[in-house]
Amino acid sequence: IGARLLGLPADGAAALLHLVGLFVALMLVVFALQNRATVAARLRGGDHPAVRMIRARLADIWHVLAMVYILGMYVVWALAIRGGFEFMLQATVLTALILAVARLVLAGMHGAVGRVFALSDDLRQRYPGLETRANRYLPVAERVAAIAVYVVTVFALLEAWGIDSFALIATDAGRSFTASLGTSLIAVAAAAATWEMTTAWIERYLEREGAGGTRRSARARTLLPLLRTTVMVVLIAMASLVVLSQIGIDIAP
Repeated sequence: IGARLLGLPADGAAALLHLVGLFVALMLVVFALQNRATVAARLRGGDHPAVRMIRARLADIWHVLAMVYILGMYVVWALAIRGGFEFMLQATVLTALILAVARLVLAGMHGAVGRVFALSDDLRQRYPGLETRANRYLPVAERVAAIAVYVVTVFALLEAWGIDSFALIATDAGRSFTASLGTSLIAVAAAAATWEMTTAWIERYLEREGAGGTRRSARARTLLPLLRTTVMVVLIAMASLVVLSQIGIDIAP
């Protein structure tokens, strides 16, 4: 309005308004860059390792996301895209909700994975060392679960911003990749579980036979470790063959 009062034509007033809008957007970008370190320091932290990891990644790139968001809002305004602000508002709200849900899932994941690896009192008494060995896999299981949450979160965020990411899974390549990954993970998990159960049984048997001090127990102490090594080799070979076949390598030779 001020430009029109100064006698500028409509096109000139619109260009001046867009120039002022661009200046404001650039000032907001500069403001984000100036506060990059301060906001990043506040974003870092968290009690759970997975939460700390995702907050650290967000702290590293938050300023880039802020700049893209600011420039995107300017483009929507400058080009007068119909429904653009409504879409941006909806996508922003969905992004906040998705990130909040992902954070809650990651925060509660530690206890859930711990309950999965918890053994009953009967198994704990029969196999005293089994729980200790099972707990060795706890960080790996948490990391795999956290990666799964990250992947689902990224796909959900892409969907919130209008990118049909879940359609990739529906394709033949997506279904093939998902099936291969699932089969490989199941094969590795089954091999690890079989190995740990076999090791627990052998240790329990040796402990029980060792109390007698007989010749039979001496033979068992010699042969059972060989059996354990043989089982380990067989399990590694079988799991490796399954994984190789799933990634497309011909294992027939």
